[in-house]
Amino acid sequence: PVPLVPLFLLVKGVGLYDSFWSMILPFAINSVYIFIMKAFYQQLPPGLEEAAMIDGCNQFQLFRRIVLPLSLPSIATVGMMYAVWHWNEWFYSSLFIVDNAKLPLQNIMRGIILNASGSDLALPLANMPPAETVKCAVIIVSVVPILCIYPFVQKYFAKGFLVGSVKE
Repeated sequence: PVPLVPLFLLVKGVGLYDSFWSMILPFAINSVYIFIMKAFYQQLPPGLEEAAMIDGCNQFQLFRRIVLPLSLPSIATVGMMYAVWHWNEWFYSSLFIVDNAKLPLQNIMRGIILNASGSDLALPLANMPPAETVKCAVIIVSVVPILCIYPFVQKYFAKGFLVGSVKE
């Protein structure tokens, strides 16, 4: 979605090159997620705001006590999408990070998958697993954290995707 050369020049020009923030700040806002949140906030009934104002709520109290609890489905949906995207991200970190000590886990796992063999592990020759076994183990390690998080946000996730749909 973003041309690589201008993005690279921006990251380098701002001074984020070879830092952890180079993978977060340029991608902090996504237009699709903004439209999901906008559609959710537009579908809230205006009567809620009016009733809260009549009851004496100011704008901050209205947001904190009424809008924020009602927006958990959309926040969970957008949060889960961000989490999955950043967890799977390896390409931009390979562009922006030079120091191997700063590389995220996904780049290390990608290197293991590309170069997998039993010799990567410090095991005696008799106990060497096949390369496919090492690759499968790395793939399981990459999937398990998201699988552990998903059941807790699944009820909100389904509701959040329906936000903005046509309701009659």
